[in-house]
Amino acid sequence: KDFFAKATAGLVGVKYAALASASQVVAGTNYAFICEAQLVSANPIAYPVVMHVNQPLGGAPIISGIQKLGPAVTGNAGGWSSWSFTVSSEAQQVFDAAGQGFVGVNYKPIGFNTQVVAGMNYCYLCEGTVVVEGAPVIAALVFVYQPLPGQGTPHRTEIQSIPTH
Repeated sequence: KDFFAKATAGLVGVKYAALASASQVVAGTNYAFICEAQLVSANPIAYPVVMHVNQPLGGAPIISGIQKLGPAVTGNAGGWSSWSFTVSSEAQQVFDAAGQGFVGVNYKPIGFNTQVVAGMNYCYLCEGTVVVEGAPVIAALVFVYQPLPGQGTPHRTEIQSIPTH
């Protein structure tokens, strides 16, 4: 937490909260933080980003990039909702129902947004643990479609890996 606070100390206009991280040892260490970014304004908007930070062997951390993740929030009919970084029990139930049959990776949702269609689309920001001892934590966007009642069960439609190195 101290390292992340040091890396983001000079940033203005957006507040960042680290939700998950991964690291890679190089000549120093590269970090990828999955963050909740929130605009500092009267009507704050939150959205997920991946922030890449390099900690050289000597000196201060350097932010090498910040990339917005997931579908754009439009606020229009048929568009994607605002992001929530508290996964509701309903959203967790949909994710769990669609997660039957995941093989090789255990995904844990840490945020989501939705889109009303003929049913509901969900985009989950996930932290993943590969089921191999010593494997690094990964990040992904997991898309799930929940049909209207009586028309089927929730199912995954896409998994997008989020590069962390």
